[in-house]
Amino acid sequence: MTVLEEILIAREERESLRRKISANGYAVISLNLNVPGYPKTGPVYKQFFDVCIRQLKNWLSANRLSIDLLNEVTLSHAAGDFYIVQIKSIGDGLLRLKEITEQFEQNHPLGRFIDVDVTDQNGIFCSSGKLKSCFFCQSFPAIDCARKQRHATEQLLAFQQDNIIFYLRELRIDRISHTVSSLAVRSLLYELTLTPKPGLVDREGNGVHTDMDLKLFIDSTSVISSWFAGLVKAGAGCSADGLPKALPIIRSIGLMMENDMFLQTHGINTQKGIIFLMGISLFCAGYVLKESEQFDPDFFANSIKIVCNKLVEDELSKPGDQLSHGELCYRKYKVGGVREEAELGFPSVFGHALPVLEAEKNTGSEALYKTLISLMGVVNDTNVLHRSDKATLERLQIMSRKVAADFTMEAYRDIIGFCRQKGISPGGSDDLLSITIFIFLLKNELLQ
Repeated sequence: MTVLEEILIAREERESLRRKISANGYAVISLNLNVPGYPKTGPVYKQFFDVCIRQLKNWLSANRLSIDLLNEVTLSHAAGDFYIVQIKSIGDGLLRLKEITEQFEQNHPLGRFIDVDVTDQNGIFCSSGKLKSCFFCQSFPAIDCARKQRHATEQLLAFQQDNIIFYLRELRIDRISHTVSSLAVRSLLYELTLTPKPGLVDREGNGVHTDMDLKLFIDSTSVISSWFAGLVKAGAGCSADGLPKALPIIRSIGLMMENDMFLQTHGINTQKGIIFLMGISLFCAGYVLKESEQFDPDFFANSIKIVCNKLVEDELSKPGDQLSHGELCYRKYKVGGVREEAELGFPSVFGHALPVLEAEKNTGSEALYKTLISLMGVVNDTNVLHRSDKATLERLQIMSRKVAADFTMEAYRDIIGFCRQKGISPGGSDDLLSITIFIFLLKNELLQ
């Protein structure tokens, strides 16, 4: 049997199916792709077609049209991929239904590769009478270009497949950016609402802080999180060669996040540290996930190291005229803070906090208490140093390591009491708790 004979048989199968469904007395919608030449299907076309089915169903539902999901049929044969389903109700009539399907084609970025047909209860096609333009030249009707063979089939197929591959890639990056940014927001909210926390703002109070409360953190989180998806996309668009030069890209977005934060909080620094840490994490998550559905923690940590290479030397060894808290602590104690943590690929997270959270296998309050305490036992927290001294930090670390080794709520509350007494707030450890939760969610819930 020739290819042409196979295509003719497949098309007859489609029409037979259409007549059978129409015989039930319902209008029918079908979907197929305009693929020149043959073969008319393949992995790329099939993936695109499955996406189109989901998009068409969503569009019909958005227009309050109900389809018979129990009797929908999908075929993949010589004539290409084909989907058909009956419409339970056509609302304002058949012409309106045809108008809705034409809107779907017109609004779709690759709508000229798609054909959505409507037939009435007698199996008669509903046509708008409009001639569709050629998807390649867009200068003549498609049927005219086909009859006069204006374009080589190989040229048409290459053009079509290149566009579909690019579209599917962009669609996947959009999906990843939304999912990853959602996990990042969750991690911030889990950390923010964890109560009680030592010296930190929580649902019970402001800790040792007098200029901020939970509502201010919620306000701040709402504005900085609007930049998260863009950071993921920026990472997904980065090449391996570009990774060592990526920090200015991340920082430029981070500065805009900071500006939004300060506008929202009227100048109060609620989340400058998390803007830095989460900004790098989101960018590197996008970079890691652009090639794989799976999150690779080692690849992620190594990417962080490449982005932040020599960060301490470049930024803390040569401070400017106006010293930040981090720069002051580095000058006085030679403690690199979050910059050192990032330069080394989050060793406190991967070496201490994440194993604790993974052993707990959940993000409940007790699991997060233990994770936070594990960080406080090892992190040279510049927030603590700025409010006290090296001896106080070391005392807090020793106490935290003891509690981490044998956790009880009573011992945990002793830590809270110590922080209150000393007026200290382990904000650096708290920011790293958010990053730990984020990585835990990436490993366990990404794209599920």
